[in-house]
Amino acid sequence: MKRNYYIFIIIFLVVLFRTSILNLFMNVKTMFTSAEPNIEIVTLKEENRRLKDEYTSLLDFKSRINIDEDYTITNVHKSNYGFDKIVLNGSFKENSEIVSDDGLVGIITKSDGNLSYGEYLFNTHILVRIDDTEGKIYGRDDDGNLLIKEISNYNNIKINDNVSSMHGMCIGKVVNIIYEDLESIIVVKMGSVNNLNYVGVIER
Repeated sequence: MKRNYYIFIIIFLVVLFRTSILNLFMNVKTMFTSAEPNIEIVTLKEENRRLKDEYTSLLDFKSRINIDEDYTITNVHKSNYGFDKIVLNGSFKENSEIVSDDGLVGIITKSDGNLSYGEYLFNTHILVRIDDTEGKIYGRDDDGNLLIKEISNYNNIKINDNVSSMHGMCIGKVVNIIYEDLESIIVVKMGSVNNLNYVGVIER
């Protein structure tokens, strides 16, 4: 009898507060079922924002780069200035030129699948042109400036002379001439290779 009494009380309370109980149930259900879509929406918004930022950065780079030849813009997969390597997305020919908005910064050395690997200029030992004079890159100084030796005619070189690749791509300007007994050194300030996001590649 006592048990029946409790059951009757429970049924009475359920009937009396059925609206509140139903609302509570619906709220709990909504909370659990809507949590996942909300996470998806936030994730999609973040991805959309990231893509917009990348697109804006790409347009900004394209507006600043100045190349008269055919070139391909690609993003830098990895730029490790400390270890003198640069990795690009895409497969490009060996010896292709890597160009930033400041000028030539590196040379493609090999491709592997969808990635291409390059060396920064200071590791390439390529021939360069200083106005009508030729020389060869031999490394860099502590400030990241290029060091050029094997100059064909030192007498024609002056501070602020333009330095370019043999294909005519801008590299930088002469900032110092170190005169030595055996061989003088031309110091060239090139564009920054820090924090590269996009580059142009000119295939040779």
